[in-house]
Amino acid sequence: MKLFKLIFILFGVWILCAETALGQKPGFVPPPRRKSSDLYRNPVRVMLNQFSITGTTGYGLVMYSHELNNVYFYQSQSNQIIVPIVEGEPAPTGVIAGNSNWFNRSTYGDTLDLTNYFEVPYRPLDEPVFNPELRREFSMATDTMPLKFRSLSHSIPIGVVVHFNYLNFRAGAGATFERQYFTSFKPTTFKETIRPFEPEVSPVFFQRYFATVGYKFYDFWSYSFAGEAQIGVLRGGGKIKGEQPIYDYAVIQRGAFFNLGISIEKNLSEYFRVIVKPSFDYHTFNTNLTEAGIAIPHKQQTFFIQAGVSINIPDIRRCPLPSCAIQLKHAHNGNNEIVRGQPITKHQNPKMGQNHRKLFRYKWKNRNKIEPY
Repeated sequence: MKLFKLIFILFGVWILCAETALGQKPGFVPPPRRKSSDLYRNPVRVMLNQFSITGTTGYGLVMYSHELNNVYFYQSQSNQIIVPIVEGEPAPTGVIAGNSNWFNRSTYGDTLDLTNYFEVPYRPLDEPVFNPELRREFSMATDTMPLKFRSLSHSIPIGVVVHFNYLNFRAGAGATFERQYFTSFKPTTFKETIRPFEPEVSPVFFQRYFATVGYKFYDFWSYSFAGEAQIGVLRGGGKIKGEQPIYDYAVIQRGAFFNLGISIEKNLSEYFRVIVKPSFDYHTFNTNLTEAGIAIPHKQQTFFIQAGVSINIPDIRRCPLPSCAIQLKHAHNGNNEIVRGQPITKHQNPKMGQNHRKLFRYKWKNRNKIEPY
């Protein structure tokens, strides 16, 4: 019995010495560990964290195309015009007037003389000598074979989008401002005979306003892949030589544009991403030639490759203590608010060496320092 009492006394002395060595008062009971749900988060920040802001810029390759149907196409040494085909009436002869611009405005009134001054009243030779310097006219009726023109232009887009994110889904709205540079329209047939069509245009400033939806369908390491779709309106502005507008919206009717793309995102943290986004854009518009009573449909198709950054508003603030060196999300004693120890561009709960791949002394900024610390 005495032996058991001695063991019990020695065990109590051992516990007392252990508490004293740990800096705790005898009988100290540590507070229960706080759950993450008990820590305070600003509700406004938590709500705003569901939104992300994305800014991008890049390059666009624009293909314009249109098709002339049921018109006479005439080309002289200095001009190109189109005249509508009237059913039951012969082709016009002599001096005729038509539209010389059927792309960005309706320009009517340019004339072309179809009179053949080299026609003789007697039977021509079976194999007459043709001098191309005497006549350079070309004409064709597009009722049986359409005449197509295409142009490859270039653009520089700058865009901003605001998304609301829920699980893997995202929806939002945005705007893109695009500087576009035109090139001439080349025919797809009779390439050696028909000159390129060159409407009177200059670099134009487009504005796109759209709604967007998307879904993140795949994650691979720190990369995410999301499909996105946009639908919106497009307007073109600017003036030709500071005088008349580039696009005459009294005769131009634009439809909506549609855009499909894949956003490839490198997640540097839960708040900050670097993205690359290839996409394809489809848009159509009509140019009404009021004098001729016809409309010319145009296709505007664009391949975009854009890059930029996407930022979520942090749901918790940075630790306010200047001397705090904690790298993870944490809460200080006596304060139930959870804070972060990293900037938004870094991993918020990094593993060893995850945010700092190189030792401090080997960083570029310290390359010439004898004592970098």
